[in-house]
Amino acid sequence: MAAAPLVLGLGVAPGTGGLLADEWAWALRGGGAEFRRLTPGELAAPPQELPLLVVDSIPLSEAARRGLGIWVERGGLLVYADAAAALATLGPDRRLHWGRELSAPELFGARFAGFDRGLPGTYPAVVAASALLAPLQPGDALRLGDAGVGHRVRIEATDAEVLAQSARLSPGADRRLVLETKVPTILTRRHGAGRVVFLSFSPGAVAACYPRPAPPMAATDCSGAGSAHALMRWLVANLLWEERHLQLPLIWEAPGDRPHAVIVTGDVHDHADTWEIRAALSMAERLAKLGLPLSLYLYGNLAQKAPAEVAALRAFPDLELGTHSVQGKLYIAQKFGFWGFGAARGILADIRQAETLLQLPHYPQGRGWLRSTRSHVWRSDGSAWEAMRRAGIGLAFDHVADRLDRDHPWQVPSEWFTGGEWRRLFVPLFEHSIATVGGQFRLPEEAQRDLALLASAQPETFNFYWPFRIYLDYVRRWHALFGRLATLGGVTEVWLWHPGGVAGRQAYEGRPGFDELEQLLREFRAEPSVLFLRGDVAATWRANRERYRLRVERDPAGRVRALDLAPPTAPPYPLPPGAPAAAATLSYWVIGPLQVPGWSARQWTDPSGRTITVLTRPLPGVPGP
Repeated sequence: MAAAPLVLGLGVAPGTGGLLADEWAWALRGGGAEFRRLTPGELAAPPQELPLLVVDSIPLSEAARRGLGIWVERGGLLVYADAAAALATLGPDRRLHWGRELSAPELFGARFAGFDRGLPGTYPAVVAASALLAPLQPGDALRLGDAGVGHRVRIEATDAEVLAQSARLSPGADRRLVLETKVPTILTRRHGAGRVVFLSFSPGAVAACYPRPAPPMAATDCSGAGSAHALMRWLVANLLWEERHLQLPLIWEAPGDRPHAVIVTGDVHDHADTWEIRAALSMAERLAKLGLPLSLYLYGNLAQKAPAEVAALRAFPDLELGTHSVQGKLYIAQKFGFWGFGAARGILADIRQAETLLQLPHYPQGRGWLRSTRSHVWRSDGSAWEAMRRAGIGLAFDHVADRLDRDHPWQVPSEWFTGGEWRRLFVPLFEHSIATVGGQFRLPEEAQRDLALLASAQPETFNFYWPFRIYLDYVRRWHALFGRLATLGGVTEVWLWHPGGVAGRQAYEGRPGFDELEQLLREFRAEPSVLFLRGDVAATWRANRERYRLRVERDPAGRVRALDLAPPTAPPYPLPPGAPAAAATLSYWVIGPLQVPGWSARQWTDPSGRTITVLTRPLPGVPGP
């Protein structure tokens, strides 16, 4: 088959520009598109055959300003990001010149309105209904990293529609959690036959963890990476469809053709009276009765203190038993007395010892599939992640994304659980930009295929200052939000329930905690869009997915005519025992109806009322467990 991918343009500048372009390419990976990288000089005459061009954090020369204006006027779709970069111009001497006006105000439909010290930390809040931002709706606010837009440059719209303004977390005595301002963050305007979308912030910089400007461009904050990558996908796919009726196949973020995967997990600690391991056994029995999978992460020394309970847990057929260290040791280099690979070896030894105590098979001798984990108090650093990779761990749940304090993510006011989650949205994607309590870093390229981070909202907690039903309603609201976001690309959500915390509600509140949890999961199970997964199934499926790339054949009008898979870049992993059939599939999504030979098609509806088609086929060559 003669493959003809859609070619999109990416601006690349010296310094961090290449890194930011890499993040856009990663967000749109999968094979549905290829990317032509344009230097600042080449922006003066972009090829007209490019349907869309992303220019992120690149100051424009006078020639580039004129060239981009002509290119858009003739039908090009331009995404320009970063108001701070737009305030600079690139002179003939190749030096930056800072002015008091944006470099292309007539193209952006905006003007410079001064510097505002209150802008750092703010993030976009949607104020206008637009399919360009779907599945986001008016009222939604998408959190970035702690630095937010990352600069003090205030803009005002002159000839553009404002799609989003700024908001920030601002908990105070008046019990408000989110403060809104009138500073535009996302604008759009038609320019001739084309369209411009102007972002006041840089999604590339957020996805690249707000890198330091000097080599090696170290990460400083990766907490907004998943949301930035999701926004990149939504914006590009929406622009191409709404403006050119072009379909861009993108990878689906859940196994099979359902948009919403749910992973139920629990951390089991070593309490003096073995209270939590006994509660974990009750939790496993409840989920088994519902026919739902479960992942539990145990201290290794529980095998010595409660051998009967650990043996009983191993007997459940749809339960992943994983490690939570041997005895609560933090997975950071300082705790192991080494740095670099020496610390990784020490952490790997702790993982192996916990597996031995729990009678879990070691990778790769005893098992070929990958498993999941959660580090104690979400604290893991780069050394720990190298140890995870060597231990055959493919997915870690070490990021609490719905939080105030990065170092103490579990410390939030009681009002946090009573509503307004849509004003502080995050999008849980399988991430290579890692944000944990113990570190902020980007995975090395060789690790990205096999290992990922998945963010979660606030866990069930041992704090009994508010009723359990309030927390359950918090979970319900986040689940509904994830369900809406999932219609455009899929979402896998993960929840942490401390079994002892759920069981303890009986003693503290006189309420049957496990009964209420069971009712919640029954509600989720009844939704036709939901698929429950174990962590090891999600880890192995995701790693296998990353081994394949799509080849697309289009007709002369650019419509998708056929899809095929390139040979895998590495042998796929065997599936864990009891994995569902969906774990042996690969899916892509497009906006609009589509039927392709050799692929099954299932259709969903997004919040804008559009048809979203999920194309699915079995993964070739995936061995059984």
